[in-house]
Amino acid sequence: VIKEESINNEESFYFRAYGLTLADFDSYITECKNKGFTVDSKSYEGFYSADNAEGYNVYLSYDETNDCINGSIKAPR
Repeated sequence: VIKEESINNEESFYFRAYGLTLADFDSYITECKNKGFTVDSKSYEGFYSADNAEGYNVYLSYDETNDCINGSIKAPR
């Protein structure tokens, strides 16, 4: 996995990670669910978004063309 870019500050964390398959993406979603990101979840193939109990939001998408995961975690507003 090659991490191309990330932004990390007190309010949000963004990343793009390359060299991953759709199966890797699905495994990452499972890990997020195991960490509590299940509130108000929305998903379809290649996309997942949910909050945790504290109001943090995870937003994930899979880019098949570039074999990468785009993701963000945002603090509650």
